Amino acid sequence: MDILDKDAQKLELDKILSRLLALCNNGISRETVETLEPSLDPEELEEVYRETGEGKEIRRLNLPCPVFNFPEIRPLLKRVEMGGVLEPEELKDIRIALEVLRDTVAASGHWEDQPLLGERATFLREAPALLVALIRSVDEEGRIPDGASKNLESIRRTRAVLNGRIRSRLEALLNSEAGAKYLQDRLVTIRSDRYVVPVKAEYRGKIPGLIHDQSASGATVYVEPEFAVEMNNQLKQLVLDEAEEIRRILRELSRAVAGEAAGIRKNLHIMGQLDLVMARARLSQEMDASTPELNRQGEVLLLGARHPLLTGKVVANDLEIGTDFRTVIITGPNTGGKTIALKTLGLLCLMARLGLDLPCEPGSRVALFPRIFADIGDEQSIEQSLSTYSAHMTNIIRILDSLEPGCLVLLDELGAGTDPMEGAALAVSLLEHLHGSGACTMATTHYGELKAFAYSHPGVINASVEFDNNTLRPTYRLLMGTPGLSNALVIAGKLGLSDSVIVRAREHISGEELQISAMLADLEEKRLEAGRMQQEADRLRQEVDFLRSQLEEKELQLGEKERLTMEKAYTKAEEVIRQAQLEAEELIRSLREGLSGSDRPAQLQTSNEARDVLKASREKIREGREKFSGRRKKALRELTLGETVYVGSLGQKGQVLSLPDARGEVSVQVGIMKINVSLEDLTRAEAEEKQVSRSRYASLAAGKSRMISPEVDLRGMTGDEAIEALDKYVDDGVLAGLEQIRIIHGKGTGALRKAVQEYLKASRRIR
Repeated sequence: MDILDKDAQKLELDKILSRLLALCNNGISRETVETLEPSLDPEELEEVYRETGEGKEIRRLNLPCPVFNFPEIRPLLKRVEMGGVLEPEELKDIRIALEVLRDTVAASGHWEDQPLLGERATFLREAPALLVALIRSVDEEGRIPDGASKNLESIRRTRAVLNGRIRSRLEALLNSEAGAKYLQDRLVTIRSDRYVVPVKAEYRGKIPGLIHDQSASGATVYVEPEFAVEMNNQLKQLVLDEAEEIRRILRELSRAVAGEAAGIRKNLHIMGQLDLVMARARLSQEMDASTPELNRQGEVLLLGARHPLLTGKVVANDLEIGTDFRTVIITGPNTGGKTIALKTLGLLCLMARLGLDLPCEPGSRVALFPRIFADIGDEQSIEQSLSTYSAHMTNIIRILDSLEPGCLVLLDELGAGTDPMEGAALAVSLLEHLHGSGACTMATTHYGELKAFAYSHPGVINASVEFDNNTLRPTYRLLMGTPGLSNALVIAGKLGLSDSVIVRAREHISGEELQISAMLADLEEKRLEAGRMQQEADRLRQEVDFLRSQLEEKELQLGEKERLTMEKAYTKAEEVIRQAQLEAEELIRSLREGLSGSDRPAQLQTSNEARDVLKASREKIREGREKFSGRRKKALRELTLGETVYVGSLGQKGQVLSLPDARGEVSVQVGIMKINVSLEDLTRAEAEEKQVSRSRYASLAAGKSRMISPEVDLRGMTGDEAIEALDKYVDDGVLAGLEQIRIIHGKGTGALRKAVQEYLKASRRIR
């Protein structure tokens, strides 16, 4: 199938290809786009998508990549292979292409993490000797410089000297007494490539020499003085010698190009392919596109799909077909977005067959349909005497004649342009035929009969485009599973049509139609209310989560404040007791020295009682401190991951995230904080709390083990972003029980690698 056949043009694929074409930088990549053929091979397309992904990665990381902008030189290569000689401007184009080749080879050395493009670049072969010769012999303006050869340099140097001598002799003549009298102007000019002076006609015999020209009026003749004839002859010979030397240089360069022509041609092809890859990458980034998952089972699930040719604020829609249903019937008001939905589905499916990223969210799936048919737009023709209805039927007949299982058929305003009753009956019949053929069909219509058709046929679903009755504007949102209303009477009333006319119009509608319309209106209202309730529930959930995090943080702050206050109080009390004990000991010693022997027993008893009181006070303070910090509980000797423990220094409970390291420190989750504490600061919480904690941890660890990857990719992040992501990933890995992880940080400037290595050296959870 020609990718730009009639159906593809209806879906505006040619405009997407024009955008891609504009992003190409050379004739080879443009030719590839112009002859692009769609593919049904998932492996071939997936390789194209991987190349595009590598191109986007090169751009995202700002890796070296040349602009593949080189002239069209293939005809020049063919000419030199046939023995032709190139002009300097043409050799300049060869030089530019070889310089791009050189830059590409140099840039590809930075593509270690882009294996497909890196492998393509390995087939490039430079021609360094030819490039050096071209740089030496042809400048950027397409001229042959003096350094192209020693002989050319010598000729031009001699010519410059001779030019100087001639002009010097002639200027002496101009400034002489004879020159002032006989010359028309005091200037040196050139006639027939020879230096001459302008002599007044009446004095032509006064300046001996050869006359080469005269003015139009005859008042001036241009004379080559005798003394300049020989020097002009020498100058002319030098000009001839220079031209011959340039021809020789051009012949040699052309032969050298011919010797490398086959290799250059292969290099051009590779660079053209690389340019196309980068053009696809740029197009993907312009459209904010992603790579879809491909299948040949006819399943399409486009998440947040957008029509790539729309500009401004585009409403994204989820498009689905070929999963639980193969036929979708879209109803709703005019200008509501029904046709755009059809075109978006068809265009994105065509783009997938070309290996182009799609403007939709990651995780989207798209089928590789063997044929995509479209009957969209008004195709009436005065010349062919076709009405709108006839034009549509002619197109539909063409589709039915070419139909095969697994195709995608897009029908806009099915059955329109004729009697509503017959049009609806024909539309139902066509949909039954298409559905029975195994094709995937999406159709738009205004017929209410087709809404009932969707309800009564398995594998067929209604959809609608949303309309805001208050603003009388479409929202352009596609609603799967919900039939739409025409809203004709509602809109007419909002616009000011008389109520009596509207009431009379309703009387002409059958009771069954009114019931269906009322049911659909009620269903739509309930859907909108459910949507509003869901938004409110989401808002309240976010608010609750925010308040919970604030309370947990506040609780931690209060716990820490209490701990610091009590610690300060106990320390101060101990200091008071210690000071009191020192003063008491001093007092007892003084009393002992002042009392007689008969009073010593009483004094000793009093001293001992004082010491006992002080000792008891100190013991009470110690017990209070230990009770507050939880240290009277049994000291921990063994821990299990997820166990609930009591952190004495914080006065809070937490869950164990890691086992003790060599320094006896343990990572504990306390509220929203992760901290490292000493094993001696931990005591075991109550048994029932431990059981709950273990259950919670087991569930969390099981979930982590199912979700976590053994590899984390940090490329493209800043140092701070990378460390934050890596810290969370290590936590998850510990919970999931991973013993080994892989960290990808890329090369680039090396700053990210350094930050990661410093983090790993400092982490107690990494060995």
